[in-house]
Amino acid sequence: MYYIYVFQWISSVSCTNNLLICSSIIPLKEFMNNWLYGMNKERLLVGVNWNVKLMGLEVASYELFKELEERSEN
Repeated sequence: MYYIYVFQWISSVSCTNNLLICSSIIPLKEFMNNWLYGMNKERLLVGVNWNVKLMGLEVASYELFKELEERSEN
């Protein structure tokens, strides 16, 4: 079984910086079927492989779902 490490972010009310509020490890299938599905409905992007400066690739949630599904079949 594969797992994914998930970070959730919110914007701070008192400043313009984003703050990390929660991190957790969830099964990959749960991420694909719940998180990516919901993010796709809301037309949100997914940040993948970010560095410590919070710079990294952002992709459409459905595109990431298709890529993960394709890789899990092989």
